[in-house]
Amino acid sequence: MQINDLKVQCNAIYFVAIDLLEKNGDKNEVCRKLLDAATFLVEIGKISPVDKEKSEKNARKLLDASKRLRAGEDYSSVYYFLTGKMLTPVKSQETPKVQETEIVKDLLKEKPKKEALPTPAEYSFNWDVKPAVSFDDVAGLKDVKDAVLNKVLLPLIHPELYEGYDKKNGGGLLLYGPPGTGKTMIAAAIANEIGAKFCSIGAADIITSGIGNSEKAIETLFKEARSFDCAVIFFDEIESLCPVTTHAQHARQIRSELLRQMQGLDSYGANSDKILFLIAATNKPWEIDPAFIRPGRFGTRIYVGLPDEDARLYMVKSRIERIKSAGKVIVGEINYDEIVKRTNGFNGADVTNLIDEVQEISIMRAATGGNKTLTMADFETALNKITSSAQVKDLQRLNEWREQNG
Repeated sequence: MQINDLKVQCNAIYFVAIDLLEKNGDKNEVCRKLLDAATFLVEIGKISPVDKEKSEKNARKLLDASKRLRAGEDYSSVYYFLTGKMLTPVKSQETPKVQETEIVKDLLKEKPKKEALPTPAEYSFNWDVKPAVSFDDVAGLKDVKDAVLNKVLLPLIHPELYEGYDKKNGGGLLLYGPPGTGKTMIAAAIANEIGAKFCSIGAADIITSGIGNSEKAIETLFKEARSFDCAVIFFDEIESLCPVTTHAQHARQIRSELLRQMQGLDSYGANSDKILFLIAATNKPWEIDPAFIRPGRFGTRIYVGLPDEDARLYMVKSRIERIKSAGKVIVGEINYDEIVKRTNGFNGADVTNLIDEVQEISIMRAATGGNKTLTMADFETALNKITSSAQVKDLQRLNEWREQNG
C-alpha cells in the first residue's frame, strides 16, 4: 500500500474516533479506532523515514488518549487532549447505551446526514504581524536567495516594472527539496521582506472532522488573508492537502476548495492594491496533484538543496561564536575545515543536531565535576554518533523531478 493511501486511511479512522467522542459514542469503539489509527501511523513511519519521528509521536499520543479513556477519564478532557478544542456537551438521551452504539455503527455504514457547519468566526488562524526571520538568518543558499529575489520579490516589490509587458507576474511559489533545508525560514523571510502578515499552515490546521468543515476552514483562511493589505500563506507539506491520487471524498473536496480559492491569484495584485502571496513547501513534489503546480498557482518552483560548505561553516561557526560570547564556557581550538568536511550530506537540521549533541557532551562532563569546556574532541565524539538523515533514494528522486519539472 502506498504511503499516501495509508495517510488517507489513517485520517479517516481518526476522524471516526473524533466523531464518536463528539457524539458520546461507545468508549470501547473509540479506543479501537484510536488504536487502529496509531497502527497506521507506525506503519507510515516504517515506510517513510522522513515521517518516522512525527508518526511515532502522534501514535504515542493516540495510545495515550486510549489509555486515558480506559482509565475512566471523561470524553471532554480526552477530546481536548487530541484536538486542543473544548467539547460541547451533548444533551443526555433516554436511548440505552447499546442502541446508541448501534446507531453509530449504522452511521459508519451509511452516508451521514449533512451537519450544520460552524460559522467562519469559529475558525481562526495565527498570523504573525511580521516574521522576525530575515534572509540574513538563512545560512548559505545563495542561488536560492537570488532566485527568490528575481522570481518572487522583484514582482511583488516593483510591480511597475512589469507594466506594459504581456506577462503575468502573480501566482505562488513551490519550495521543494530534502527535509531540514530551511524552506520554512525562506518563506518567513519572504514575508519579512515585503512586510506581510504570515500564516504557516499544516494539514492538521485544515483537516477537521465534520462534513464540510475543512472546506469552511480553507474559505475562512483565505478570507482572513484577503482582509490584510499584505499577506503570505505558507502551506507546509502541501502534498498532504492535494495528493496526486486519492480515493477519499473528503480529500477531493479539500483539493477542490483550495483550487477555487486560488483562482485568479495570478492577477490579484493587478486588480487591487493588496498583496496575497502563496508559498508551499514539500519534500516529495511528485506526490502533489499536477493541477496545483501549473502557472498561476504554485507555478514558480525553486529547489532548496542540502547546505553547501559555506552554509555548513556558517551554521557551525555562528553557534560556536554565540557560546563564546556568553562567556560561560571555555571553547578550545576547533577545526572547522574538518567539521565541514565530515558533515558533507548533512541538512540544516542535522547540523543543528550535531551542535546540540556537542553541547550535551560538554554539559554531562561539567555535571560530573569537570569544567565547562567545549573541545574538538567533543565534535569527534558527536560526529561518530550523528549521521545524515537525508535519504539517498529521496535525493535521487528529487533530482529526477527537478530535471523534469525545473
